Amino acid sequence: MLDPWIASVAMIKSFTTGSASQPTNTGSATGFFYKNESDVYLVTNRHVVVDERENFYPDHLRIRVHTSNTDLLPNRDVDIPLYDGGTPFYLEHQYGNNVDVVAIKINSYLESNDFIHPWSANYFPQQNDLIELGDPVIVMGYPMAFYDKRHNLPISRSGTLASLYGAPFDGNPYFLIDTNLHPGTSGSPVYIPRSSLRKTTLGYQIYAGTRVAPPMLLGIHSGEYSADGVKLGLDIVWYAYLIQEIFEQ
Repeated sequence: MLDPWIASVAMIKSFTTGSASQPTNTGSATGFFYKNESDVYLVTNRHVVVDERENFYPDHLRIRVHTSNTDLLPNRDVDIPLYDGGTPFYLEHQYGNNVDVVAIKINSYLESNDFIHPWSANYFPQQNDLIELGDPVIVMGYPMAFYDKRHNLPISRSGTLASLYGAPFDGNPYFLIDTNLHPGTSGSPVYIPRSSLRKTTLGYQIYAGTRVAPPMLLGIHSGEYSADGVKLGLDIVWYAYLIQEIFEQ
């Protein structure tokens, strides 16, 4: 059996057709699967599907999914349109381009044998979970479109929390991590990995035997943070709760 979290992410290739006879690949990024009630979505950054400042308007995305949970080699491409007659398929936050998160419903593009492992609100941090400055985090994605192409496997990068989790940084609904990331990881899930030990406000919770604490989805990586044009080696991560706000608005 494959590690199921390997199948929680997908590399995104964006395409624009316009008046051309063939679509043009206009970039790459990362997305992850997310389940809300009975629907499955692809979650990524808003700037991956539209960026008015850069005049960036792709019309469809392409991802590759595994088609077996025991064999890494079988995969297939899935094309996901972004518009229907000019109406966006993607769902964005009510604050629009002030929140760099979108969700795209992909139920109708998946097949029964596709092996994906979606995140959900069940993996959000709970009330008693203690998340502190310097805690290690994982960022899983496709830096510079680099990955194990033969097996369709992403790259995992590590980092640490650089700003207080739960406090909107400078009034924005994101926090900062200290890590070494590259373009292409936009839209990557940022999470605390599974562990046999989990910090809580009541002390340490120990998981004995084969039981482990599930991973905690903290947010969606967006890009490098710069202070007045100076890059500090810090990256922006939008809070995971924004995904649920998209569905509830």
